[in-house]
Amino acid sequence: MSDPAAAPRPSIRQRIRALDWKERVDRSVGGRPQLDPEFVAELGREALIIDLRDPHHLVGVLGHIPGSIPVPLNDVARIAAQLDPDARVILVSSDSERSSRAALYLESLDMNYVAALRGGMRAWKEKGFAISRDPAIFERRLDVEPARDPPGDPITAESRLSVEQVTWHVSQPGSIRWLKFAALMMHGKSACIDGRDDHGVIGTPGGDAGEFVLGLAAVEQVAGVALTDERIAALLIHWVDTFGRFYMHSDSGATNRVILALRADPEVVPHLGTVFEAHEWRAFMRRPPLASQELILRHLTPPDHVGCGHLRLSMQHPDRYGVRAELVEAFLRAFFRTRWAGATELEYVVLGGDHGEGAVVEVVVEGELWPYTRIPLLSPAFEGMQMFVIHPQVSTYLRRQRAAFLAAELSELDLDEPALAETMCRLGQQQLGETASRLAGGLPVIEVRFDRRGEFTARAKS
Repeated sequence: MSDPAAAPRPSIRQRIRALDWKERVDRSVGGRPQLDPEFVAELGREALIIDLRDPHHLVGVLGHIPGSIPVPLNDVARIAAQLDPDARVILVSSDSERSSRAALYLESLDMNYVAALRGGMRAWKEKGFAISRDPAIFERRLDVEPARDPPGDPITAESRLSVEQVTWHVSQPGSIRWLKFAALMMHGKSACIDGRDDHGVIGTPGGDAGEFVLGLAAVEQVAGVALTDERIAALLIHWVDTFGRFYMHSDSGATNRVILALRADPEVVPHLGTVFEAHEWRAFMRRPPLASQELILRHLTPPDHVGCGHLRLSMQHPDRYGVRAELVEAFLRAFFRTRWAGATELEYVVLGGDHGEGAVVEVVVEGELWPYTRIPLLSPAFEGMQMFVIHPQVSTYLRRQRAAFLAAELSELDLDEPALAETMCRLGQQQLGETASRLAGGLPVIEVRFDRRGEFTARAKS
């Protein structure tokens, strides 16, 4: 019998993934585990999607999620028999009634990370996520492990990824989830280009946080004024009301430095109580006691405690980024205060491990963007591969929409909307160049171009 003490300790990234899953799973009245379609779409290859419906439904009106595996409902116990207990599994039915019961049953068989897709295929389709009716799904089996070794030399932290390796990664089932552009604008978010995120992302430097700060910096340049903390906080609330989900990330290194600083602050210590474990810190930081919040803010704004490299570099090199360091600090205070007040749309993601990006990948969709255009969410990291993922086409379009928003919200400044949009695009390119040169200097740049059918080609740009 193996010694449990001899088992390898999970990596920081694995521990963070486990916390993310447990935090996002919601339970029905009967205790059935479910996950929202948005979270499932972003999981990428981290999770197996298993469709429990009858064969004719898989290619019928609702179709199926690309990359999913069919398993009959009456054979659901086979999932627990054939998969590792720690495998991430999403069960799908038409409306999540049967799949949520099946998920609870699999939990009783000691599966640790299983949940139903909330609302089933109906909700998936209504949210604007792409479906397939390809009968090739019937060839996919639970007991057939896809080839997982990328071409070329083994991937290490010092690797430079080739076009062939990036092509392999993009072609793997589950590496891409598709989202209609209109749904992205209503329900989606822009994540950071950070390659440590193994979820499927629409990438832009700093994610939504970087884009918000970019917009504020452009406003200050065009109007020649410095926005007040109060105005920034109000704009953030209206921004979230208008555009929905909002992403900012930190990382395990910065988070640990914040925790050490809080533990060393005699004014904060009385508010910490019995907070020790990672899940307890998560719960505490999600909404600290009201009396401690302003004290804690002092430890969340120093550059060394900011886990997003793009935002941190903006604070450290404000002239090169065209933004006031005080502006970034004011945003950070507004973000945490608004989140602590109950704005669940503000997502704060902690990424684990060290950087190991081997390429910069630019994702392009052929033709002009329309509301019905499908946009690919690409997973930047999987099985040792890491890539900076950028969606410049999407970012440019969204910046013009956000310029219109800011011009309307700040009508007292009489902003020239086209000039503001051009400033945002120019400054965005400047900031991307700065961040890429500091975090991705010397990496190959590979363009992955998708046509309207979802087929893609990859080529080296430099």
